[in-house]
Amino acid sequence: MKASLISFSVSLVVLGVGLLTKIQSTPAQPATVFQPILSDIRQQLPQGTEIRLPSTLPTFNRSLLSKAFSDFPVDGNIYPYVDSKNEAIAVNFGVIPNCANSAKPDQCTIGGIGVFKSGKSKFWPPKGENITPVDLGNGIRGFYLTRGSGHNTLRYVFWKQNGLEFALGTAAFAMSQQQIIETAISAANEPAITSAN
Repeated sequence: MKASLISFSVSLVVLGVGLLTKIQSTPAQPATVFQPILSDIRQQLPQGTEIRLPSTLPTFNRSLLSKAFSDFPVDGNIYPYVDSKNEAIAVNFGVIPNCANSAKPDQCTIGGIGVFKSGKSKFWPPKGENITPVDLGNGIRGFYLTRGSGHNTLRYVFWKQNGLEFALGTAAFAMSQQQIIETAISAANEPAITSAN
């Protein structure tokens, strides 16, 4: 009986170490809302770029979204879509399914996250009001700022990482300053998504 208890204890230790190793070696993933478009992102990423998506997004207030987007049947969910140009890619946050295919995607988009090839960028250093340096962890420094006024106020966090420039932006009513900074921290510390090419 004593030998079988020792054997059982050793088995539990081996199982525990195996589970811990599996948990620790599993990389973090972007938020589940991005999963359906990951292959699109990889296909459209400009050569030499990568993008980082947050593992979490704040819960958006359905009544605020419905009020701001009264022309659309808003359900409170976010529907991300890819917008790719020569030197940049953005994952935009639509408030309706198929926002990208609507006549005016900017009218059903609440924000997004993008990456730009570094160089003489018109985005760096970032310009706007209330510019505040922010620590995104792992030695990554960025800037929080706002642009616009009233209902048209936008919040941004800009940062440089691995020779690329990142921007996270959203309507001010959708995310508080703290929420957008936390979302940027999550994105900056996620593993990079790279091109499928």
